[in-house]
Amino acid sequence: PAGFLDMIAGQFDRKDVPVEGLAVYAEKPGATLDVGALALPVDKGGVTIDLTLAAEAAGTIIDASDGSKGLRLDRLPGGAVRFTLADGQKTLTLDSDPGAMDNKAPHRVGIVVDGYARLISMVVDGHLQDGGSARGRGTVRIPLDFGALALPASWRIGAAEQVREVRVYGRMLFTTELVGLHRR
Repeated sequence: PAGFLDMIAGQFDRKDVPVEGLAVYAEKPGATLDVGALALPVDKGGVTIDLTLAAEAAGTIIDASDGSKGLRLDRLPGGAVRFTLADGQKTLTLDSDPGAMDNKAPHRVGIVVDGYARLISMVVDGHLQDGGSARGRGTVRIPLDFGALALPASWRIGAAEQVREVRVYGRMLFTTELVGLHRR
């Protein structure tokens, strides 16, 4: 608990890069990102994906799916991104707030799949995506019967120049940690 309280107390000055649970780090990963054998433990623990995207990133940004299960991140018209998670039976989607991303500067997007709270949340450019006026909440609940996922060892990157940096954590990051990553 003391570490958690220290983290909360310093959250307004935080600029560090969390290293605990960091499974994959790549700068300019190219057309594929090799993540090895990474399971997405939606029943416990969690996973966080943190990306720095070029301002002009468009279309499919990351595709780690086989068509029926896996995950995807897509840029939507109107300055938003969509995270999709599917187990072959159910598909969950979470959109950032409309207008969260413009075409003027690089953007930092963090997606947290929290297996304990059974929620998916998103932070864009240091702002928790709370739904704004577009929807009543900024999270997606993960159903109890949502299956665990074994993701492919190689993730497809839509256009290599779209992703400047990516981190994949084998744990859920706190919102304050994602905000700190944006401040760097």
